[in-house]
Amino acid sequence: MAPRRTRTSSIAAALLLAGACQMVGPVRSFVSICPGGLSRTSGHALRGRRSAPGGGVRGLTARLAAAVEYEVGDKVKAKSPEDERWYLGRVDLDNGDGTFVVRWDDADGGDETNDLGPESLKKVIIYKDYKVGDDCKAMSPNEESWHSGTVAKINNDGTFKVKWDDRDGGDKMSDTDPEFMRSQIIFNNYKKGDVVDAKFPDDGNMYPGKVINRNMDGTFQVRWEDPDGGPTDSPIYYKDMRYPPISVDSLEVGQKYRGTVMALRDFGALVDDGKISLTMVESKIALGGARKRDDLTPFTDLDANEFRRGIVQRIAGFGAFIRVTLDDGSEAEGLCHITQIREAFVDKIEDAFGVGQEVRVRVQSVDLETNRMILSMKEAGASGGGAPRSRAPVDWSLFKDIKAAQWLDGTVARIASFGAFVAVKSPDGYSTADGLVHITQIRDGFVESVESEVEVGQEVRVRIIALNLRAGKMSLTMKKAESDGEEE
Repeated sequence: MAPRRTRTSSIAAALLLAGACQMVGPVRSFVSICPGGLSRTSGHALRGRRSAPGGGVRGLTARLAAAVEYEVGDKVKAKSPEDERWYLGRVDLDNGDGTFVVRWDDADGGDETNDLGPESLKKVIIYKDYKVGDDCKAMSPNEESWHSGTVAKINNDGTFKVKWDDRDGGDKMSDTDPEFMRSQIIFNNYKKGDVVDAKFPDDGNMYPGKVINRNMDGTFQVRWEDPDGGPTDSPIYYKDMRYPPISVDSLEVGQKYRGTVMALRDFGALVDDGKISLTMVESKIALGGARKRDDLTPFTDLDANEFRRGIVQRIAGFGAFIRVTLDDGSEAEGLCHITQIREAFVDKIEDAFGVGQEVRVRVQSVDLETNRMILSMKEAGASGGGAPRSRAPVDWSLFKDIKAAQWLDGTVARIASFGAFVAVKSPDGYSTADGLVHITQIRDGFVESVESEVEVGQEVRVRIIALNLRAGKMSLTMKKAESDGEEE
């Protein structure tokens, strides 16, 4: 089907103009527009479904979302109907009824595509106006990792030739799609007499020095504070220089020090230095008015198997911060990671306990240098997240020749809102691996909740429908194959 535009609107033009204005700022990267929301439902239920007209903020949001134009191939952020979180993808097909087929960049064992309405889409605008000489970070096509570089050439096909700063023997330049580039604004206007930290060419370490000249090739001549028998000065590339971190104990709000201190935080200070906007200044002491650092010394020699009394102070997505009290009255706060709350899989911490609740924890480790204490609510020796103990590494190659029609015996290891993880054995019985049975693969028809269909420890029969050897991921199904024949 040829790309087809949805209905146009002056509102869409205004939104696109606003997105373009945002990209003029110092950091040029992805800009998402068209915010919206969607209650959890199945992908099939979205087909042909439009938001009901309404007033207020909710109605305005729906109207704005529907006004934006989408074409096949557009990069989007979309809300998954499985867990109601936003993920990157591309418009794969215009259904012609106001909804679109979105293909996810990383399906992670779930559906490769979903039908979504405009209220569940945010158009991603990719900055493409790089110029020769622009500093950037880009993804190396060979390593799939990000490196610093400079735009060396604008190619005719819309890509850019990026010259890497330091490739350690790899390619000096690579052709890169702007989707995998980020603009960097790096200060390069040092003046004669500026005190700086600079990278010494011989060993790559940072040392203090002073700028004595700006060279014709764009480098700066830096005189070292302590040559230590080496050269007294060296030409330094601006990317290998910085102003020295400002000691926080010398700052007050409103004080001028290469800028204005805007706010003080536990980790340091926010400074508007007039060059790179807000800068995080490194903190070297505890700040007055900040949260007092706990004395963890009484917790260093505790028995790691012994449980202590604690009170939940606050909750984050990755764990809970718990204040522990010893028999002698000593108190300190530590982190209990979500995998250390209980043996079974924990989907949401709020389902396990709440702020102010008393709990029993073990002190697993204490780091006096970083002032961190790690806690656990599980018995000593327990595994994390319900996984079997002392499981050998998975040899995924043992599963690659299993036909899609072959049924395997498995046991439900843990349950999440989007599906069930099932442990299956390889045909020779030497290896066990967990695969995901997505909620849409449990049975035919709509499944409201995974818990209503299976439970942890239940024996089930599954088939392998996808296997990613490189990523170590396996997708399973409990549904019959489309053909009537089944292979045991």
